[in-house]
Amino acid sequence: MREDSLRYSRNTLGELNQNGQSRQLLVDVNERAVDLYLKVGRKVSETWGLPKLNPKDPKVTILEKTHFNADDSRAMGKVVAAELKRAVPELAPYIE
Repeated sequence: MREDSLRYSRNTLGELNQNGQSRQLLVDVNERAVDLYLKVGRKVSETWGLPKLNPKDPKVTILEKTHFNADDSRAMGKVVAAELKRAVPELAPYIE
């Protein structure tokens, strides 16, 4: 994990008030997902996906990589929870 990265600072989006803040938080889950995939390795991350028929050969089942299966959903849920705790520390007591 790259803890020294600027991506862990609070980022705002949306309409800005007179102080230049929108009070909306951006949590960069994509960066954490990349960190997770690198940590678990390709062999594991290649198993994360929903099975579907191969459009080129309907007799073959492949993994569709844009949606998560149950294992990946749990792993990504932990990533989202960790990012929320980091971005909004006051929520930490309410997040497992």
